[in-house]
Amino acid sequence: MMKKRTQLLLWRQANRYFSGSATRFALNSGITTGEELIKLDKEYIIPLYEKNPVIFTHGQGVWLYSHDDKKYLDCFSGIAVSALGHAHPAIINAVQDQVTKLIHIGPSYHNEWTVPIAKRMVDSCNFASKIFFCNTGAEANEAALKFTRKAAKQIHPEKTNIVAFKGSFHGRTMGAVSMTYKEQYRVQYSPLLPTVQFGELNNVEELKSLINDKTATVIVEPIQGEGGVRPATEEFLGALRRVCDQNQAYLLFDEVQCGLGRSGHLWAHQKYNIEPDVLAFAKPIAGGIPMGGVLVSEQLSSVMKKGDHGTTFGGGPLACRAATVVFDEINTPEFLNHVSEMGTFVKNALRDLKHPKIVDVRGEGLLLGVELSVPVAPVLSFARERGVIFISAGDNTVRFCPPLIIQKPELELFINVFKDALATL
Repeated sequence: MMKKRTQLLLWRQANRYFSGSATRFALNSGITTGEELIKLDKEYIIPLYEKNPVIFTHGQGVWLYSHDDKKYLDCFSGIAVSALGHAHPAIINAVQDQVTKLIHIGPSYHNEWTVPIAKRMVDSCNFASKIFFCNTGAEANEAALKFTRKAAKQIHPEKTNIVAFKGSFHGRTMGAVSMTYKEQYRVQYSPLLPTVQFGELNNVEELKSLINDKTATVIVEPIQGEGGVRPATEEFLGALRRVCDQNQAYLLFDEVQCGLGRSGHLWAHQKYNIEPDVLAFAKPIAGGIPMGGVLVSEQLSSVMKKGDHGTTFGGGPLACRAATVVFDEINTPEFLNHVSEMGTFVKNALRDLKHPKIVDVRGEGLLLGVELSVPVAPVLSFARERGVIFISAGDNTVRFCPPLIIQKPELELFINVFKDALATL
């Protein structure tokens, strides 16, 4: 009861703050209008992203608010990051308290928050023995690649090959992008890692010719995100586990986007009871504060020695305290059941639309993809004008990954706006 009262008080405090002017810009910046901010963005920031002409100033729950006081339903949660929505009272409380105490100390000293979240996360996986914390999903996959490379070379010095899958996305650092399928992300940085081979997701028959005694690492997303929201099948993941075992290859699950409750299970692979040797996570774990990490088996963790890898910010007290709040909120049967129920509701509603331009509706929990027979850009633009924001996964697939706290009324709003957007095609 006390926890609920505290959360209610924090919600009220947040609402009082957000009821003020939303037109404030960066303090002491001299920027006074939205148009000026957008113009200066183009002048000073490397244009690696196509930015929509909306300036968000704050959020509350599943809603985002722009500088001109417009309200938007958030159906992408910062690319599957804001699992508990915006301005969640428990996160506010923890972060506000922690910044008054200790933000950073570095990896050479203990702090009081790294071990509690480490224990929670290791205990949540049957295969895991230890954990390494970093800052992003790309860093997590990079670390996992190094761990498995070192372990594999101890089996045989030439055991260095990597298998990934078409449609994959594993990050933008050199190792991670080497394992990412989309040529646009890789070709301008070649030569990349020379030993990466891409197989076909869910092609069981191909695995025996793809994985051999020189394979060190096999990396797969149990649900591909950027590649069109494509789930791996139970048959495929099971076969992958067996073939890896037969060839002493290490199986790496990239759950950066699909893990931590997004699928309706704490970890996406747990639906099938198939265990990896190493698992990469990031996105939602610290509520939007950068944090990632790698869960590893006892066999892999025993290979790594002091100095083999490192981090400056990973495992810091601020991120770890926020992560403890997020993990405890997500890792309950009630919360995960809610995700499953909402996911089933919206998936069925999308399928019931039976629009001729809908090719497929797929995914698990609240990570769903709607493939269209036409480009989705006009759908995204129409929805944004109507106050609903979601994103794409490739040119022809709408990706739906809202905050996991979303409820049926908001889902019905999304469905109605999506239906109206389809009618314009």
